[in-house]
Amino acid sequence: MTRQNEHHTILMEKIIINPNTYLFKPISILEGNFNEKSGEFIDKFDNTYFSMYDVDSIGPGSEETYCISMYYNEEDLREDFPAETKFDSIKLMADYYYDNIWLGFVVEEDEREEIIIIGMPVVDIEDKIIVPFENDNKQIIYFDANTNIISEKCINELLKINDLDKLKEALKNLNGRSNDGYINDIFENEKEKEHKNKDLNENQVTENIMTKIKQTKDIESDTLYKEINIEEMYNYITERVIGQDEAVKQVITIFIMNKIKGNESIEEELTRILLTGPTGCGKSLIITTMLEYLSKVYHQNFPVANVPTSQLTIAGYVGSNLEDILDTLVHNTTGIFSTDEDKIKFAEHNGIVFLDEIDKKGSANNGDISGRGVLNSLLGFLSGSDYEIRKGSRLYKFNTKNLTIFAAGAFTNVLENNKKSDIGFNSKSNSFQSQVKVENLINEGLMPNELMGRFHRIINLNPISEEVLRNILLNSKISTLLTYQAKLKKFGVDLNWEEAFINKIATEAYKRKLGARSLKSLIEESLSDIQWKALGRNIPGKITVTDETVDHPKRYIYKP
Repeated sequence: MTRQNEHHTILMEKIIINPNTYLFKPISILEGNFNEKSGEFIDKFDNTYFSMYDVDSIGPGSEETYCISMYYNEEDLREDFPAETKFDSIKLMADYYYDNIWLGFVVEEDEREEIIIIGMPVVDIEDKIIVPFENDNKQIIYFDANTNIISEKCINELLKINDLDKLKEALKNLNGRSNDGYINDIFENEKEKEHKNKDLNENQVTENIMTKIKQTKDIESDTLYKEINIEEMYNYITERVIGQDEAVKQVITIFIMNKIKGNESIEEELTRILLTGPTGCGKSLIITTMLEYLSKVYHQNFPVANVPTSQLTIAGYVGSNLEDILDTLVHNTTGIFSTDEDKIKFAEHNGIVFLDEIDKKGSANNGDISGRGVLNSLLGFLSGSDYEIRKGSRLYKFNTKNLTIFAAGAFTNVLENNKKSDIGFNSKSNSFQSQVKVENLINEGLMPNELMGRFHRIINLNPISEEVLRNILLNSKISTLLTYQAKLKKFGVDLNWEEAFINKIATEAYKRKLGARSLKSLIEESLSDIQWKALGRNIPGKITVTDETVDHPKRYIYKP
């Protein structure tokens, strides 16, 4: 009988492309036990998953969203992913699954359905036909002529950017269509099949990249950060965070330089960053989008603790304290670790803390019973101090010197007090970013001198103007308007808008002084009637929203 926690595998998310074609998206490493009799994988937390090869459990009609890849015991793991240690073999296994696009095709074999899995490498793509197949030499899998054959040329550009959502859409569009006229001829009869079999050699089919497994880049090593394409990262962020280009550059620069090791003989102090700017200007969005990029493109998943500083208290008062932040970091640390101590060490060196609303603690009338003691307690946290956290019955030391720490605040008092100096929402120059200084944050933002000394860089974000709000609506990759346009299209609604609609939304959002956050609620309100009727499939056709739609959601132009 197999022992518990003997197997390792990768958790996959099943995405349905069509009833017979699936995309499998790697999620995380799992440790547990595969039960051969039941076909179930039970992880160490007693969660149960079926294999992505199990058509009866995850195939057509199944509501299962998550499944597992191949599972490996220690012997198989060392054989298929040779490395010096078991832990390194596990990392190689993860790298292999993350570096491929995984597709599953449901086929009928001997009067029963099976799932054939194809792994396509993300890198080194060739222009070749992927023909799912299976025969004695494992080189060619043939389907019948009605099966979807996918040309890698069709998805090459999508694979380059690792965008699984776009890949999914591309594969949907390919459903039922042949590529280059090849599929219509390939399986006319058995003789033709044999002829094609000779032509499809090893260079034309999906290569076995097991021989090309890349060493996993250690998240603690600076090798990764020296190779990062910062222009691509910058473009990814600024396509989603509009109007903060200079701030994005500064955040990327400081983050990566913090990760690059300097003189090994000198103990380095990491740069702490304070982001300032009005509510809704994108302070936290810059950080979350940067981490999203690193996760998508480089598979680097950092333990993160996003903390509203206004809710922190000092020891002895009811509420969260600094030790709770560290507990959150350790809790959010994923992966395979031999001991709790290893997990804590990983969080120590790779954790990211975002202290939001730090300006609230400096406010003279914040009404916080713990007062400005929280700000004083942050001095040691920012400089690097030892704390104790509990795992089970044991206490472990956690030092904060290697944490990446961001803080952010709107500093409304600073903004208001500097309006007369041509700073703020009503200024002609909109120069809040370039003119707010440390002394402003101390004198008008009521921040302690010692605390400001712990932040080596202050990055001031631009206020959100009406023009920026219009730009967000029309150009941001996460624009609520563009998102709903795409959703409504699935119900046969072609959503359009007059320029007056965009201007009215931007003006109303600007009046609310909540920055980009106002846009979502305004778009939701304006499109409420259209969404309802679209879901009932009552208005297929072209719809144009106008400035009147903003105040009266039932007023829009409809053409069937």
